[in-house]
Amino acid sequence: MRLANETGRKTERRTLWIRNRAIVFSYETMVAVFDGTNWFKCDNQWGPTTGRHINEAVPRDAETVSRDRLEDIGYQAVQDACVVPPFRVPTGETE
Repeated sequence: MRLANETGRKTERRTLWIRNRAIVFSYETMVAVFDGTNWFKCDNQWGPTTGRHINEAVPRDAETVSRDRLEDIGYQAVQDACVVPPFRVPTGETE
């Protein structure tokens, strides 16, 4: 897991990467999510800086969803990234 400033400049945009999922924040607000397969973003409801953060972070064809839906997708992405598949103890028997 890592928190990254991927712009190379002093900015309030951060991306939280957990395995192959990402949550993009502008200041303290989640504005985009990568669920491991697709990018999702919300409409810019704040201002030009947050708009730039969204546009720089996600592909142009990212699906635009409501803030509530984006939060649902974000929570699911984190949960999916943190679930570890069950570990099977080898029995020595061939299957």
